[in-house]
Amino acid sequence: MNSFNQFKVNIYRDMSESQHLHTDVELLYVVEGSINIKIKDAVFTLKRDDVFVINSSIQHSIETVEKSIVCSIMYDYQILVHILKKPNSFFMCNSSVDKSKSYNEIIRLCRDVVYQHVASIKKTDSLMYSMLYKLLDELVEHHMVDDTNSEISENHDADEKLQIIIHYVHTNYQDGISLSDLAKQMYTSTSTLSRLFKKQTGTYFAEYVNQVRTRYAIDELLYTEKNMTKIAMDCGFSNASAFTKVFREIYNMAPTEYRQKMKGNVKDEVQVDEDIKEKIQAEFKRPDEDEYQVAPVETVVDVQNTTELKRCWNKLINVGFIHDVLRANTQYHIEYLHKELGFTYARIWMVFNSKTMVSDGVTVGNYNFDMIFEALDFLVDHHITPWLDFTNRPYANVTNSEESAWFEDIRIVYKDKRVWENLYKQFFKMLVRRYGEKEVAKWRFEIGLEGFHSDYDTFYILDGYDFIDVYEFIAQTVKKLVPAAQVGYSAGPGIEGQTSFDTILTKLRDCKVQPDFISVILFPYIPKTVSGLKGGKAQFVRSQDRDFEGNELERIGKAFDKLGIPRNKIVISEWNLTCSNRNYLNDSTFRACLFIRNIVKFAADIDVWGLWFASDWQCNSYSARNVINGGGGLLSKDTIRKPIFYAIKMINHLGSQVVARGENFMVTKLAADEFQIVCFNLNWYNSSYFINAENQATVAEAKAYFDQTNTKKKIVIKLSGVSENSGYYVKRRSVNSNQGSIIDEWGKFDNDEKLERTEIKYLQEMCVPQLSRTKVQSKGHMLTLELELEPQEFCMLHVLPEY
Repeated sequence: MNSFNQFKVNIYRDMSESQHLHTDVELLYVVEGSINIKIKDAVFTLKRDDVFVINSSIQHSIETVEKSIVCSIMYDYQILVHILKKPNSFFMCNSSVDKSKSYNEIIRLCRDVVYQHVASIKKTDSLMYSMLYKLLDELVEHHMVDDTNSEISENHDADEKLQIIIHYVHTNYQDGISLSDLAKQMYTSTSTLSRLFKKQTGTYFAEYVNQVRTRYAIDELLYTEKNMTKIAMDCGFSNASAFTKVFREIYNMAPTEYRQKMKGNVKDEVQVDEDIKEKIQAEFKRPDEDEYQVAPVETVVDVQNTTELKRCWNKLINVGFIHDVLRANTQYHIEYLHKELGFTYARIWMVFNSKTMVSDGVTVGNYNFDMIFEALDFLVDHHITPWLDFTNRPYANVTNSEESAWFEDIRIVYKDKRVWENLYKQFFKMLVRRYGEKEVAKWRFEIGLEGFHSDYDTFYILDGYDFIDVYEFIAQTVKKLVPAAQVGYSAGPGIEGQTSFDTILTKLRDCKVQPDFISVILFPYIPKTVSGLKGGKAQFVRSQDRDFEGNELERIGKAFDKLGIPRNKIVISEWNLTCSNRNYLNDSTFRACLFIRNIVKFAADIDVWGLWFASDWQCNSYSARNVINGGGGLLSKDTIRKPIFYAIKMINHLGSQVVARGENFMVTKLAADEFQIVCFNLNWYNSSYFINAENQATVAEAKAYFDQTNTKKKIVIKLSGVSENSGYYVKRRSVNSNQGSIIDEWGKFDNDEKLERTEIKYLQEMCVPQLSRTKVQSKGHMLTLELELEPQEFCMLHVLPEY
């Protein structure tokens, strides 16, 4: 079957069709006005932005109720046969009556199809095909039911049999077709099946077979150069003469004449009335055609109306496994980040492991805490508060959800509960003795279930092992020694298994010592079993939900509400846009913009939003030879500051009072008439990001995830309530593809792998925000700020009086 005619898109004014049926599945989208659709004895009224699917071979009629513009999208039955593999599947898609489902995505896709159809702004139909396939995928995933569904099975026996007949014809039209053979397969007689078909369609079976064959022949005539004999044989006719005879009976002309007459019109099939075209182009204008993604929107904010800003983003940075903290290069980066970004906690993973040589897992007593205390001494001496996570996890450098650059199991599996408990009891006593109760009272401790691998949730060997016993022992031991210290449960990726998540929360709620906090790892992935990492199964694939963080926090919050657990106990211990340490998006301004978006949009009630992670030294490997390698650190190995570093540094300067939060900005107040405003232009990656593995070989591959049509954004913010007719300075610090972005600065060196030390130093100096200053005047008590942002640009505005 040719791919050219799998879909048909038409736009009709005042659509009206008498009772009929067709094998194609038809989706109707009302652009304007309203229409009535009659299916058997039921009548449905569709209004603006309603969608309706008419299934294959269903008798129906359409009439206009008021002046209407309707888009009709026809999916060829043959493509559905290939995709669905089942003849008895129906689409239940009717937004006019079904209020239990969301039709937002289908409506959005229909609007894109309509606009592309009338605008024809692309050189090929590739974009249109992708839209139509995506629309079909949405229908299949969310609006398809099969013949076992009670909604369609009741009183639909004749329709189901008709579907089987049609499926048989479309899958066998190139070969011999026999109604008697089909009747035997359906355990009925040929005459019964013939009468049923005639009653349902108004056409004799043999005539229908010829109609199907000639329809496929038309595709061959219009879209190939095959001769008549080849087309006849490919479409199930015995010879060219038989083909010509049938074709002439149906179309009143020979196939050669039809080809000659119609082929020249194929390219002109998309014809839309000019007034309809103008209306749709104006209303449905795609954002990539404007200089700006959206028309500049003026936002007026009252600077006298404020709320307190909760600073959750600069409290916690993950510094990795405890033995990594002993490296000089890692220590330098930890100290540098603490000085520059001012974070409070350094979160350390898996305190007890085989590399620290603390215990053999068998012997009770005589523990070797030397390496652990050396790491903790460094943090305490530099006034950094330890956050110790005892949860088991592998020592790994993940490149994508199915691979890792290196993987090592460094767990200590204790031979019994007595060995395990004695180690922890002695360790906590030594902490208090070494650092004092006052110091340890500031620390945080957590333990949990890792969740990523199948066998990492057992801490000691014992029949009847229960993780709640593990948590309760840790909590009781710490609280007995240092009552003020905080002890929490590490939930890992809370998205894995709502039932198991609720179960463990219920048990924790009922513990004698309830968690002071419950931490979650917030990466945009959804559960799905795939071939896993060495050492267990990775059960997550990338989520396409652009509001993943907000939706996930709301889902977790509802689970807390259900169990009576306060939402303020939620802590995000690790956040990033990817789990991969070979993903150049980690080095991009996109990551920085996404982080700022999350803080502005979702973090108002979060106490801690932890960043993954401090330094690219934490994910070093033999292949990490470049200036940047897609690592998840805030700093490159050469201490080149990434855009995410500057995003944190900028929002650290936000004022203590929030004036307003917008889609692309947040206004804060420093003092009377002095403001700090963060702005960003987040442009999302396209669907190709989800097709390829997360680890890219080159920067160019990462940049290809962003459409070239991503354009500038104009933001206009009006501050109401400032000093009357006064002058203000506006200092602007910006990071974009032209200034401050390591991934773009390195590109100026052709992404050379072997830069000299002087060139590295140059990059260190060049990767800084652009600084500018302008002067503006308030009009009355209104100060207007206008700025343009490049794609993936973020900036901080400091607005202060000139006096």
